Amino acid sequence: MSCSGGSTRESRTRHASARVSDKTVFGTVPSGYAAYARVLHPADSESGEPVTWARVAEVTGRRVHPAARWHTLIDAAGTYDSCSELWPHGGPYDGPEVWWTQSPSLFWPADRAWCVATEIDFDSTFVGGSTAAIGAVLTAPMLEAWPIEGGRSPVSCPGG
Repeated sequence: MSCSGGSTRESRTRHASARVSDKTVFGTVPSGYAAYARVLHPADSESGEPVTWARVAEVTGRRVHPAARWHTLIDAAGTYDSCSELWPHGGPYDGPEVWWTQSPSLFWPADRAWCVATEIDFDSTFVGGSTAAIGAVLTAPMLEAWPIEGGRSPVSCPGG
């Protein structure tokens, strides 16, 4: 598995360089897992509570799919706009606005059986793992998750 890296600075640098240049899911989560999922970060509702992208799609008349992009879902003017005329309530929920609540962007267990990764500007998190582990992510009632191919760009999908 690519996640294994090595203990030398050179191998860590090679892995980091590969991540930055790879525009697929593998640029965030290492390759080599049996399955991958994209977990959509909830958006803010009118009351400030988290709401699913599926609910936002009902309001905006759009559809959610594995490669949906937040700004497209709400018909925002720019890529980094979190709200629009169709959805004025706010973008993907990032938790309470307290500086010490920042979550890790990359973590895995000692045996590297799975890996969870996101980037600071992402509207979703990617998970790589066994078919069973990803199945559990996809069916978790508190998550809005989609299966996604690791070698695919997270922002390209036929039928957009």
